[in-house]
Amino acid sequence: MTGDPDTAARAAEALLDEVRASYPAGIPNLYRTLMANPAVLSGFVALDLKLETHGRLTAAERLLVGLVTAREVDCAYCRAALSTEARAAGAAEQIVEAILSSGQPGERRARALSQATARVLELHGRLPRAEIAHFRRQGLEEADLLEVISVVGLFTIATYANNLLRTRIDPEYRPPRG
Repeated sequence: MTGDPDTAARAAEALLDEVRASYPAGIPNLYRTLMANPAVLSGFVALDLKLETHGRLTAAERLLVGLVTAREVDCAYCRAALSTEARAAGAAEQIVEAILSSGQPGERRARALSQATARVLELHGRLPRAEIAHFRRQGLEEADLLEVISVVGLFTIATYANNLLRTRIDPEYRPPRG
């Protein structure tokens, strides 16, 4: 059974008002892309907000997990947006650049998050127990790994939607011309 499209559209507009609060300079094009299906936009915003307010990972860590996802899925929009947002959230330039270039960050936790994310994507979550133990020794508990999976899911929605509908990269996410 489907809901009333007008009600869904009004709910999506209300969600965009919430998004505007986080992006006072303007709503990123990703959210405009997801507006094509208000239920998807609603689920995306709800999961993002839950992870932001109750998650174990910092904002920068979630963005780095998203950046690994964007790299692996090959989404130009998310690579541009998430690298900019990760830097703004406090991720070191060398960590962002290492992830973008398929290298490994030098910082221990960032490296563990990057490796765990790549393995979750590669193995569809079927990490061997030995790898789970390895990541635990690197400071990632099972609850952290579950959050990595949630962030991968969130940014899989974003990357696939952007790739499908060819979301235009917002000017603030484009590299400066030199």
